[in-house]
Amino acid sequence: MFMAYFSLFFYAIITFFSWPATLAIADNNTDHLALLAIKSSITHDPERVLDTWNTSLHFCQWQGVTCGRRHPRVTMLDLGSRGFVGSLSPQIGNLTFLREIWLENNTFNGVIPSQVGGLFRLQTLSLTNNSFEGEVPATLANCTRLGVLGLSGNKLVGKLPEQLGSLVNLVFLAIHNNKFTGGIPSFIANLTSLEIISAINNQFGGIIPDVFGQLHNLKRIGFGRNQLYGTIPPSLYNLTSLTVLSLVDNQIIGGLPKDIGLKLPNLEVFQMPANNFTGSIPFSLSNCSNLADLTLSNNGFTGKVNINFGGIPNLRYLALYNNSLGSWEPDELSFIDSMINCSNLERLDVGWNQLRGRLPSSIGNLSSQLTILELDNNFIYGTLPPGIGNLVKLTWITMVSNQLTVPGKFIPAKQQLHRERSEFYGKSVIVK
Repeated sequence: MFMAYFSLFFYAIITFFSWPATLAIADNNTDHLALLAIKSSITHDPERVLDTWNTSLHFCQWQGVTCGRRHPRVTMLDLGSRGFVGSLSPQIGNLTFLREIWLENNTFNGVIPSQVGGLFRLQTLSLTNNSFEGEVPATLANCTRLGVLGLSGNKLVGKLPEQLGSLVNLVFLAIHNNKFTGGIPSFIANLTSLEIISAINNQFGGIIPDVFGQLHNLKRIGFGRNQLYGTIPPSLYNLTSLTVLSLVDNQIIGGLPKDIGLKLPNLEVFQMPANNFTGSIPFSLSNCSNLADLTLSNNGFTGKVNINFGGIPNLRYLALYNNSLGSWEPDELSFIDSMINCSNLERLDVGWNQLRGRLPSSIGNLSSQLTILELDNNFIYGTLPPGIGNLVKLTWITMVSNQLTVPGKFIPAKQQLHRERSEFYGKSVIVK
């Protein structure tokens, strides 16, 4: 009797200690089969990456596969920029220990499998620059640990699922270059960890909802070319951490607040071209000491350019062309004097405005990095400062449709350009 109990106890002990091993073998087999399914869905492998995906190696040694240290389970799938063509197998959802998926810069097509939503450990999903189509699966909302979501450069359509508002740990959201519609979703207000949202080149349409003001960690916003209209909600200007604000080519109206440079002192890129803004360009932008790109072209801005660029040493691009800037005061080009400390300046374009006055001699002291200078279609008169010849890297300069003269006499614009090119500075003058 004793021996019978002892045998039963011994069997229980053996079974207990072998149970995890049995589970581990089963789980390993699940990952193995899932990877083979992913391989079978890829129809073109120009770099022969998947040749290593064979039975002679454990799958943790397959190229592009990373396993955990404690358990032989797949934690990362890194197959980015390999030239793959094919679809993404739904069995990717069986890789339940996945934390990172990197499939960017390939030609994966078809839909994004809804099974990805079962990867509750997932922190990074990068599907950028592929050919995925259809709508974003609402099941992604289950991946609540997701910090990076890259869906840009695909053929995705429709509205973003409201359920994605549960991704409270999301830091980076890239959805640009798709065909999303339905307006900027209000659930963005729930993504309180968000630092970057890039959504340029979609078809969202509608107004800019008053939701961004709640995202105090937000640093970069890009919603260019989205058929947006209306005004910018005042709360957006309260995001003091913003470094990039780009709303290129929409139909946004209204003026810029006078204190924008005080509210957004950390701006590095401020791009609002091809909209319907009016009013003056705020002097407070002088306070944005980190500003590198100020692009406000193709709007209806008026008045003098009063910005003091002396405190903006990192400025590289200033594009104010095709507005109605000017006040008919004789010193409307004096802002150039304050730009001599902008040692990184590469482009200065204030063409197609109503600026009046003489070119200040300080133009010859602008950055040696300046390659584009556009002053055409204004009311600039007088002679060209000889120091302009110091701008040795200029490859594009336009000054047509002004009242400039060369030393000694007035000459028509076209002749003037030829004289500038052949006799004075040897620059490549391009007439637009």
